[in-house]
Amino acid sequence: MRSFNQFINLLFHILLWFHGFADAATKGAPNLKAYKAPVGDKVGVELDYALAKAGAENMIAGKPVSKGKMQNRLIFMAHYTVPGRLTDPQLVQIAMDGYMDMLNSASQYDIHKTDLPSVMTVFYYSNEIIISSSQKGGQAITYTRDNAVSALVDQCIAPAVKSNDAKCGEMSAAQLFQRLHPTIPISTANIVTVTVISENRNNAFSSKEADLKVWPPCSKDVGGGCDQIIGPGKVIAREVKPEVWDAAPKPVTYSKAGWIKTPMDVLSFVAPIQ
Repeated sequence: MRSFNQFINLLFHILLWFHGFADAATKGAPNLKAYKAPVGDKVGVELDYALAKAGAENMIAGKPVSKGKMQNRLIFMAHYTVPGRLTDPQLVQIAMDGYMDMLNSASQYDIHKTDLPSVMTVFYYSNEIIISSSQKGGQAITYTRDNAVSALVDQCIAPAVKSNDAKCGEMSAAQLFQRLHPTIPISTANIVTVTVISENRNNAFSSKEADLKVWPPCSKDVGGGCDQIIGPGKVIAREVKPEVWDAAPKPVTYSKAGWIKTPMDVLSFVAPIQ
């Protein structure tokens, strides 16, 4: 009888293990069978579907990547040419709207909460605005290695630095800038940036705008390094500080009248550079 009970107990644990294994195997697999146009979006941020479908790069820093590390790379983005000027609080609001758009787009593709990028970053310069999430999954983007941000990529993926593996929001936005403007040194663009994050990260899909906050550039002390490239005389001119948003009268509004959106088949990381 004792051996029978032991057998039943062992079988029970095997079934639990198998269930957990199957659950883990399916949780993070997005449904990428078809492109899904954004629905109810605020500022037009959507998944780079072509990048996600492309899988992982098979090369990074000139070296082959083992197949065991290959994953779908998930980045949500948008780019606009905009008339007029945008204030710092408006840039924060745009970043927050972009974050909420990301949740909608991710839901369309059945992306699990553990596969959701953690932040949304805005770059504002001249009459253009880039809205981009951090990267989740796979190796860091290196399609743009042969331009002015390649040194930043190299620094971020260096073993001694490990600055979020070059997958932070600032790096995604910097790569997009250089794709859009391959002949313009990024350090000359006078970029203003802001990044937002949800305080409800354990259940991000239930986040409301009130859960979002301005997130300062990470330092090496917390596994980052973007604070080294942002500020007067550095790669990115300045950041919008959290206190600017805190002090701004609410609600903060902006008009998209006259905004011209760059199509995703041009903006995508797997699209030919124009």
